[in-house]
Parts: sequence; structure tokens; C-alpha cells
Amino acid sequence: MEKASGFIAKCRERGLKLTPQRLAIHKILAAKAQHPTINEVYERIKKDYPSLSLNTVYKTLQLFIELGMASQFTTKEGVIRYEIKIQPHHHILCLKCRRINDIFDSSLDKLKVSPPLKGGFEIIRHDVIFYGYCSECKQEGR
Repeated sequence: MEKASGFIAKCRERGLKLTPQRLAIHKILAAKAQHPTINEVYERIKKDYPSLSLNTVYKTLQLFIELGMASQFTTKEGVIRYEIKIQPHHHILCLKCRRINDIFDSSLDKLKVSPPLKGGFEIIRHDVIFYGYCSECKQEGR
């Protein structure tokens, strides 16, 4: 989990005003292995900041992404999940319980798409998501 002191230092480096709401959103994202959706972030934060809008949470998450302080990925169902941007990694998602685990494997970080398949795209990053069943769900017979 990234500590608040690291987040505060990054905000200062980038000239970003540090508000209690931004710190609270960071804390939610930094909770180990959460990968929350925007609605989950909003539900958690509105308990402490009831006047904060969903739009403000969205704009804050987008700002964190633009500044390289957070990242997002989309599951095959089209659900966008957010996390603190840490070292390059990928994900495993359980199709039954929806648990998401991080995978740190440098060979996945080096994947390349051949020029004919890129279709003129300039690829700036990639995410690999493996889908399957966690050990608990597999034991339950899915």
C-alpha cells in the first residue's frame, strides 16, 4: 500500500492542491487489493464527505490518472476499476467471486504487437487480465 506521505510528496511535486477529499480518495485506492469501481469509491467517501458529488470523484480519479498517480483497467464486462499506480503489473480475475489479484511478471510487461496488427495505432501501454476461478471457488465447484 502506498503511504499517504508518498502521495503528499507527489502532490507537492506536481503542484497539486492537497485537499482532504483527494487524500480520502487516495486512501480508498491505496487499500490493498481493492481495485474499486468509481461507484465503490463514491459510496465509501460520501460517508465522510456527503456533499461531494460523483462527478468530483470522477474528475479526481481522472486527474490522478493524468498525473500518473493512479491507473484504471476495464474488465471484459466493461467495468472500469481503479488503483494506485505502482510498478507495472497485470491482473487475475475470478469469474465467480470477482476477486482481483495483481500479477507482477516482467515477461508480460514486454509484450509487443506486430506492426500489421497494430493498424497504425501507437501503443503507449497495455494491460493483461487473466480470467478463471480462484482456489476457493474452484473447490466449491464454481
